[in-house]
Amino acid sequence: TVSIGGKKKKVYPCFNAQTIVDEANVAQVSWKYYAAPPGTAGYVWSTLDAIKHIRDTPSQWANVQTPTSFDNDVASGNLPAISWLTSDLADSVHPPNSICQGENWVVGKVNEVMSNQTLWDSTAIILVWDDFGGFYDHLAPPYESEYTLGPRVPAIVISPYTIPHLIYHKRLDFRSIVEFVENQFSLPHLITYDGSVTSIGAMLDPSQAPLPPLILQPRTCRSAP
Repeated sequence: TVSIGGKKKKVYPCFNAQTIVDEANVAQVSWKYYAAPPGTAGYVWSTLDAIKHIRDTPSQWANVQTPTSFDNDVASGNLPAISWLTSDLADSVHPPNSICQGENWVVGKVNEVMSNQTLWDSTAIILVWDDFGGFYDHLAPPYESEYTLGPRVPAIVISPYTIPHLIYHKRLDFRSIVEFVENQFSLPHLITYDGSVTSIGAMLDPSQAPLPPLILQPRTCRSAP
């Protein structure tokens, strides 16, 4: 579903724009997109399902795998250079699902990476939520275009090279993540977006002494009434 002229309309798949996946392919940088599989709750967030030349190309679609595959790849130390990971609906924190359950899911995945020292030493985890606006935000987003900017969402950068105690106050958006990945892997700029945005790389200091892992314990969640 997309917004056209202020009205919601269904669009038959697929779009066929260039993506950061295409940039990675050109640069021969490995990638995988871990998401809920077809026919399950949460598959709606499997973004590459909407990109025709990925969805309809078996060699590319083979890189779209399940969160279980993520667990296996972390355990074997074989994560690709660029990874995306989304949850199923139950663990998504999307109303009316449990925030506690979703938080525990995230903690578990981050703990997996931190527990593999080889992966942890060279990883930056960018934790963000979507812009469904399910929770209160007192500040209306500035208008930039029909598709940007949406409600503010939290963003946490977790890495041995995250600047300790930093709360970043400048404006970032999802393009800031793309900018960081392009810069990190010297990807060709094939995507149509404003590249003048600030990269999330400003939240990292690769010259600092690496921070140790911080393994968190999951919380005990209350049962729904």
